[in-house]
Amino acid sequence: MYQESLKNLQSIGVNIKEDFFTLESINAALLKGINLLLQSIDKKGLKLTANGFLPTKVVKSIVDVAATESDKRYLSVQKRFYEEEHLSANMARIVAETLKFIRVQKGKLLLTKKADEFLLLNQYEQYIVLLNIMFGLNIGYFDRHQEAMCVHNSSLIMLQLLRDKEKDFRTAEVYTALLLDIYPALDDNIDTLELLDYGEKDQLDIFANIAETRLFERLYLPLGLVDMKTAKYPEQDTFAKSTLLDFMINEMHAINKDLVLSKKLFKIFQDEIRKGKLDINLFETTMYLFAQYTHNPSPPKSKVIDILMQKHSVIGTLKLSYEALYEKIIESVVTTYEEFTQLDTVGASRESLMDEYMHMIDTLFYLANENVQNSVSA
Repeated sequence: MYQESLKNLQSIGVNIKEDFFTLESINAALLKGINLLLQSIDKKGLKLTANGFLPTKVVKSIVDVAATESDKRYLSVQKRFYEEEHLSANMARIVAETLKFIRVQKGKLLLTKKADEFLLLNQYEQYIVLLNIMFGLNIGYFDRHQEAMCVHNSSLIMLQLLRDKEKDFRTAEVYTALLLDIYPALDDNIDTLELLDYGEKDQLDIFANIAETRLFERLYLPLGLVDMKTAKYPEQDTFAKSTLLDFMINEMHAINKDLVLSKKLFKIFQDEIRKGKLDINLFETTMYLFAQYTHNPSPPKSKVIDILMQKHSVIGTLKLSYEALYEKIIESVVTTYEEFTQLDTVGASRESLMDEYMHMIDTLFYLANENVQNSVSA
C-alpha cells in the first residue's frame, strides 16, 4: 500500500524529500479525521443513522480534532454535528471509502483488511497513502461547482508554485495570476468556465474563485500543505505554504543564494580583477549584462562573452581568465534577475528580498562613484 503509493507519486512528479521523514508530527486535518473514524469502528461495526450518515458523536469527535481552518469559521454558529453539514467528517468518510478502508453492511460501517493494514503504518507512510489518493480524486465533488478541469489539472503545478515561493500570505487570486503567467497554456480552457455569482468580473475571476475552494480549501488545507489566515468580509482569506510542504518536496527552480549579487560578491569580483590585472569596469559590465538578460528570449552566454571580449586584445591564459570571470558575473546577474523578478506585482513583497536589492543598488552606486573618481584622478 505504502510502496505503491510512493511509486505512483513519483510517476506524477511528486518526489518526497528525506527531510519529510524527520518531521516530529504531520499536521494534516484529513489524516487525523480518517484515523479517528477508523478507530471509532470496533469489530461489531459502527451503526449509521437512519439516513445512512455517521452518528453525531463520531462527527463531533472528528470536527473537534480535525476541522480545517475553513471549517472552523462556522463552528461558533453550529450547535449540531451532522455529517452532511461538516466537510471534515464527510471528507474523512468519503476518502476512507475510496481507499476501501470501510464498507457498509446492514446499516453499519465495517473495517476492511486494508484499514487494518493502514492503521499499522507509521504517520509518514499513512500520509503518503493519503496524498496519493487525494491527487487521484475528483475534488470537485466536495464543492459542487462546475467541472472546471483547468482548475483540477493545475493542482500539482500550483502546489509546486506554492513550494517555490517564499512564505508570504497571498490571496488565491494572486496565486492563480502567477500560475497563469508562468503557464499561459492553462488559459485555453478558462473560456469554458461559467459565472458562479454576480460578483465575478470575468473568466479569470471564476478560475481564481474555484481554485480557492477546490485547491486551497478542499485539497491543500486538509492535507496540511498550506497555512490559512481567515479574514472578515470584504477582505479575502490568504494562504501560504506550510512547513510540511517545505519539508516534503524540493523547489523546482531553486535559486542559489550565494550567486545573488551582494557587496560580498562584488568585492570577490573586484579582488579577482585586481589580482588578475584585468581591464574590466565592473559597474559598466554589470549594467550591460542586466540590460542583455532582461530580453526575452535571453541571449546565449557564449554570444555575450564574445561581445565582451571584443574589448580585449588578449590570448592564451589571460584570455581564459577574462572569459572565466565574465562567465561568473553573467551567472550572478542571471540569478539575481531571477531572484528579484519573483517580487509579486500583485502580492506582498518580501522585506528580506528588498533588503538584498537595496544592498546591491548601494554597491553599484559605490562602484559607479569609484569609477568616476578614478577617471578624475587619472
